[in-house]
Amino acid sequence: MDRTAGRSSVAEISADFRAAIIAGDHSRAQEIASFYVSALGTLWESLPPEQRVSSDLPEQAGKLMRWGQQATMIQRNLASDQLASLQRAIRYRQSATSPSLQVKA
Repeated sequence: MDRTAGRSSVAEISADFRAAIIAGDHSRAQEIASFYVSALGTLWESLPPEQRVSSDLPEQAGKLMRWGQQATMIQRNLASDQLASLQRAIRYRQSATSPSLQVKA
């Protein structure tokens, strides 16, 4: 984690995670997610028990991971739709340029 290793802020790491997802760099996003979970665990352990009770860290982390999952699914669906459209266009082009067989009765 060369770029993220020097960052101590959970907020900065989550921003890197979002940027990787938006860029479609899912392997990088997975790497950052692991780093985020580790940093979040360290932060959580450093909180006194009374702050843990009122902390919104678990909720924020859950929202971030759900967003990442949903954004990834949307990107994959869009890519799948684009591939299907491209394949249809290729089949159409091939059928339009290939000589057709005509059977005379």
